Amino acid sequence: MRFITGTILLAVSTTAAAQPGVTPRTPARPAPRSGQLAVAFGTAGTIVGAALLLPAFSDGGDDRRAMIGLGAIAVLPSVGHIYTEDWLWVAIGIGTRVGAGLLMYAGPEGCNRDFDFPCDRTAGGQRTIDAGKLLIAASLLVDIVHPYFSAERFNRRHEITVAPTAMTGGGSGLAVGGRF
Repeated sequence: MRFITGTILLAVSTTAAAQPGVTPRTPARPAPRSGQLAVAFGTAGTIVGAALLLPAFSDGGDDRRAMIGLGAIAVLPSVGHIYTEDWLWVAIGIGTRVGAGLLMYAGPEGCNRDFDFPCDRTAGGQRTIDAGKLLIAASLLVDIVHPYFSAERFNRRHEITVAPTAMTGGGSGLAVGGRF
């Protein structure tokens, strides 16, 4: 009787495991990210953003080209962080550059347009523009250097680690633990 029960149990367990609808699927592990490639993306995004922004100011103030350039310099340097799926740093980079651009616009540069808000033509206004330039430069530097570390963090989060572990307590033994 034991032989028949064991055989039936073995047959039932193997056929249940072989059914694709019953067996849960494991999600595919994402490919590791290269730190050098992430830095290259951040650097290329910064260069392309600057290349789109600078001609807008030398053409005599074409507003459409200026808006495209400002959008490019705000978003493209974050391409390295987008590649490593580090969404917090994407938001920090874009937010810092947009905020710095608004700071610069609130200074004397904003007085060159025909808008109905008070303009600050004093030294304080120039300091506001200088602070905006400094924030943009620091943000661009972070978006060039930091994606390397974001790639390392991405790879650590998605690696598979399996290690033997000695068990203590109620008995002794060896277990295999891992991080998936």
